[in-house]
Amino acid sequence: MTRLEEKLERQIGEAVAEYLKASQAAARAAMDRAFGSVGAAPARAPASAPRPRRIAAKRSPAEMERLSTGLDEAVRAKPGETMDTLARQVGVAPRELQVPVARLKRAGRIRAIGQRQFTRYYPATQSQPEG
Repeated sequence: MTRLEEKLERQIGEAVAEYLKASQAAARAAMDRAFGSVGAAPARAPASAPRPRRIAAKRSPAEMERLSTGLDEAVRAKPGETMDTLARQVGVAPRELQVPVARLKRAGRIRAIGQRQFTRYYPATQSQPEG
């Protein structure tokens, strides 16, 4: 072997040994995080500050009435539609209509048929399909 080949072989051997050592250390650290090392307390994920909960401002009675009226009109205009469609009609996110829907159902103005994303909304005075 030439001197250059010997030097190259030695450098490659050192690089492979260093790579194996780093890989083993990373694998050992991952195992310790996942299963905890023997006799030691389980490793914890780095403590990150919990995100503060965003508290929505309470909606005014006028805003609730506007949403309820808009939803009632949307249900009467398009009976049998899902909340996504009705929310687009009213111009708000579907989640914002949870309370107005409950109030309209309790008042007997609308009726909901189905469950979860398959729920359809109908005016209470219209005959509803069986379901």
